[in-house]
Formats: sequence, C-alpha cells, structure tokens
Amino acid sequence: MKDAFGLIISGTEDQELRDLTMIRSLAAVPIAGRYRVIDFYLSNLVNSGIHNVGVITYRNYHSLMDHISGGVEWDLSRKRDGLFILPPMAQHTTGSNSYSGTAEAINGVRSYINRCAQQTCILHTNCSMIYNTSYYDAYEQHVSSGADVTVMYCDSQHDLQTPSKTEVMIKTDEQGKVTDMFKGYTYKSSEQVSMDIFFINKSLLIRLVDDCTMKGGTDFIRDIIIPNLETLDVRGYHYKEKAFKIDTLEGFFKTNLAFLDSETRHQLLQGDGPVYTKVKDEVPARYSKSSKVANSLVTDGCFVEGSVENSLLFRGVQVAKGAVIKNCVIMQECQIQANAVLENVILDKKCTILRGRRLVGTESYPMVITKGSTI
Repeated sequence: MKDAFGLIISGTEDQELRDLTMIRSLAAVPIAGRYRVIDFYLSNLVNSGIHNVGVITYRNYHSLMDHISGGVEWDLSRKRDGLFILPPMAQHTTGSNSYSGTAEAINGVRSYINRCAQQTCILHTNCSMIYNTSYYDAYEQHVSSGADVTVMYCDSQHDLQTPSKTEVMIKTDEQGKVTDMFKGYTYKSSEQVSMDIFFINKSLLIRLVDDCTMKGGTDFIRDIIIPNLETLDVRGYHYKEKAFKIDTLEGFFKTNLAFLDSETRHQLLQGDGPVYTKVKDEVPARYSKSSKVANSLVTDGCFVEGSVENSLLFRGVQVAKGAVIKNCVIMQECQIQANAVLENVILDKKCTILRGRRLVGTESYPMVITKGSTI
C-alpha cells in the first residue's frame, strides 16, 4: 500500500462523553488498561504498511500530542513521511481556533494533503470505534472496483439502551454500491454501521471539499457523501470482525469490559497486528494476601489489597484493604481507600475515593467521576 496515506480526524469534546472529553479529544481517551483510542487507528495504518499519517486536532489536544509525540512507538518517526500533527492554525467559522465540522477540518489541512506523494487517502472522519485490522483487502477492493469512494461498514456489536446521535447507518445493493446513508439511533445486529473510514483519491477529495465549502457545508458525510450518492460511485466494504462503538458512555463502558473476554481481547489487541502504545516502564502489579481478584485486567504499577471483580485497573491504581470494586473501569493512578465500594463506575485519571464511600451506577448508565476528583 505504498500509494496510500492516512488522515485521522481526532475528534473534539463530545456531549455524549463530555465527562471524559472535557479536557482531551476522543482520540486521547484511555481505554483497555494501557492504551489510548488513537493507538488502534495508528496501529491499523502502520500494520497495513502505511507510513505517512496526518492527525487533525480540534481543541484540547495537549494530551493527544503528549501521547503520540513524534510517533516513535508506531515507527512513524521518519526523515521521509512519518507522523504529522495538524492543529488548527487560524480562526474558522466557529469564531475560534477550531473547526465546525469534518469537511472544514479537511479543508484546513489541504496543504498537507497536496504535499503527500501518495494518491489514495484513507480518511478516518471520527475516532469513535475500536477495532483491529489491516486495510489491504479494503484497499484492493477499492482499486479493483474503480469506485470513487469506498466506505468500511460493519454489523452492530452492541445492543445498547442509550441511543447514539452520531451513528451513521448505510444500505448497499447486491453489487455493494451504497444506496443510502442516514443517521440511526439503534444498535440492532441486523443494521449496517458506517465505521467512518473512507478510501478516496486525494484530488477527488480536494475537489469535493472545495465544492462543499463554496456551498457553506462543514461535514464530510452529511454535506459531501450523502448528497452525492447518485453522482459518485460509492461502494461499501463489509468488515466482519469485532468492532465496538464508544461514542456513548454505555458503549465506552461495555467496550472496556469486553476486553475481559480472552477471545475479544486477542482479536482487538493482536488481530491482524499488534496495537502499539507509548511505552512506560513500571513495576509489575502487586497483590497482598488480603486481595481477591476475579475476571479482571490489572496492569503495571497497581497495588491491590481489596476485592476486584469484572473490572479494569489501569496503570498505578491502588486498592486498599476492604475496598470492593465490581464492574468498574478505573483509570491511571486512582486511589481507592479502605472499605470503599464501587460498582458500575468509571473513574478518570488520578481520582481519590475516600474511606467508606459507596458509588453505584448501572450498566446502561455508569457513574463517571471526572479527572482528579476526590469523593
């Protein structure tokens, strides 16, 4: 795939995930114990032989830049091509240093696109899905079919009670041509869900974005793809492996807990290639004689004295004696003091739960404690 480059729109504060994205982009949200969402997107591209990747940032991108830095962990620190972080440089229609939509974001980095020697863009318009794949088959289908645009789609994996406002459903005919795209609010297994990944020639991309901008449009799917379904040859590529949406709290919560299943974990973290992340050298997890741990992922640097069941503990979490954690996602460097009880809870980084506190959410609406809070 020497003739392809990757372009990732990292996302911005999302109201569905506002407690997790107030201080970071969706791409920088921690997931699966030791990773960030962006790790899956960068790894998929690198494992597909792509070594020219642009990451478009919106606002609150300091955490993202700190994590991916120069791209060393993904072998993207190169003299030729490599990783390019593309922050907004001027005021846009929002009146601030940000973008009002994905089409405007693409238009804002057209100089990078024009400089790319590769002719095919693998465009990621969102970072709201977790999956592990290589793009070889999808790329070959795109080239051999002669399609103008190829969009990857999958079957829904979740039956969620919380509707997604960003979900895009697609319909295809027997030849694989996309006949309709629309907003959907269900996660039924029979639905075909867009993965927000598009294969498109860069000159066509620029032309479509120019036309969209002149007409006042700002969104790539709503203002470019959907209005042009009859004039463009838009094909679908059916991705049949596991893929999980994380654009709602319920989806994010259940996706993290899905990593507790060994088969799912292997598919998402190994699959068509390993998922790379920023290396941190820490001591192994430690357990006292009083600890009880069942069906959980406990990562480096943790110290467990209490009870942990069906939960994920990210790096450096401390669970004191008598504390009980059940069905929880506990992010980096949180401290759970003695006799505290947590069930169906998401703790962001560096939270402290004081002695004897009791926090209980539900599976469909987990309780979220924002970064650095003391409860």
